[in-house]
Parts: sequence; structure tokens; C-alpha cells
Amino acid sequence: MQNRLLQVDAGETFVGPPQILCAGEKHLLRRASFGARGYNVQSFDPRRFDIAEVQTSITAIVRRRLQEAELPAPDDFSLGAYHRLEGLTHAVHRKVATWSVDLDEIAIDQRYLCAIASEALQIPVKILITYGEGGRENCGMRLVRPNTGDANPFHRDGWMSIYTHSANMWIPIVNCPAGSSLRVFAGSHLWPEDQVERTHAGAVIGANRYHVPAAVALARPCAPTEPLPRLGQCLLFSTYLLHGGAINAQPDATRVSVEIRFIEESK
Repeated sequence: MQNRLLQVDAGETFVGPPQILCAGEKHLLRRASFGARGYNVQSFDPRRFDIAEVQTSITAIVRRRLQEAELPAPDDFSLGAYHRLEGLTHAVHRKVATWSVDLDEIAIDQRYLCAIASEALQIPVKILITYGEGGRENCGMRLVRPNTGDANPFHRDGWMSIYTHSANMWIPIVNCPAGSSLRVFAGSHLWPEDQVERTHAGAVIGANRYHVPAAVALARPCAPTEPLPRLGQCLLFSTYLLHGGAINAQPDATRVSVEIRFIEESK
């Protein structure tokens, strides 16, 4: 394929059949005004979504995890300076940055999130709850240190069976500027699988092993875009949209975000 995205260091790659995975009535963006693009930036009402309260509650979660990893945070700890913590090894980071976080611990009105997503999608939705190794999962948190492999490579969430026919809401919490934010390939949720070369399972790139299959090449010449939601906004997109590749290029700031997935209320 002509458009090479990355080189994986382990695992076989393949090209799928000429099939569009999110076609038809199972396509959750089928009624959305941005259905062809596959994503949209949505603004929160500051009366219903207080970013300072959200940051405070996530800081408390990270503090607790650091304590459990026997690396107590100093009194002046801030999320953006997470990477500066003395004694923060990669092993400790993997414990602290465990993806799943209980949405009940974050100062977010879950009914309001569902209302925002339902209005944008023009379909009543609810928060997707899955059950993994850590038990019940309804939200994910990303702590991405500067210039590391903490961020996922490009992928479709829909390649993982638990995320089929859903939508993703990506919410920036701190330090998500241009050049260091989530990137997407517009319209890629409607590309057939024979347009993408990918790994069978989680990709291995250098010393980093990822849970998600990675897109390694595309059959068309195109470049990703950064939609750049600001604080107090979110990026709502199809779980079949190719997204990721969001290396944190900031020299001295940790990027923090959370993500929540939605399915039709009737499911």
C-alpha cells in the first residue's frame, strides 16, 4: 500500500475484505449531520460541565494511583507536570495510567453527556459499559508523557468486538494543543477494509506493546487532521474512524484526556 503510517516490530499484518464495517442501520452516525466526515467537535455548557471540577477529580484519581504504586505525589502536584515526578519509571507509569477509570469518580453529569451525544447523533444513546480484566468499565483515561510511546497508533476501536457500532467521546483535560492532540482520518469510517493494512492483534512498536490493532498502511494518499477540541469541548466520532497517532510533542507537559463510548439506548 502506498501510504505507510508506521513500521511494526512484531506481529503479522493483513488486508481485510472489501467490506465497510459500519454500513447500514448499525452505523451510529447514520442520522448525524457529520455522518460522512465521521467526527464533530461539540461544546459543553459550562453550567453543566465544569472543567476545573473535572480536572480536580481526575487529579485525585491519579494521586490515589500514585500512592498505591508507592510513589506519593507532592502537595503541589499537577496533572500537567506528572511526567516530572521523581521516581516515575515506566513500570510505575503503567500502573498509574491504567486505562479504565470509574466515571462515577469524575465530576461529570453522565445524563448530560448522554444528552449531548444523543442530540448530535440524532439517536438516543447510553454510556457503553463493558467488563474487562479489571471488572466494570465505563470510561478511559489517557496520561501521555512528552515524546513517548504512551499514545496509541492509528486504529479503529471497532476492530475490537466490545466497541462495535458505537461512538466515542474524547474529552481533553489538560495540555491538548495543536501538534499534540488526537488525530483522525476524515471519512475513514466509510473506507472498506481492503483499503487498510493492519495488525492482527495489539501492535508492538519498539519497546511499546499496545492493546489495539494498528493501521500500518493505507491504499490512498491522504493525511490525518487534528480537530482540536478545546477545554470545555469534546470530539465525538465513530468508533470505526481511524484515529490515534497522537504523540505528545510538547517538550515539558503531560497530556491528559478521558474517553467515553456510547451505544443506542435500545441495545
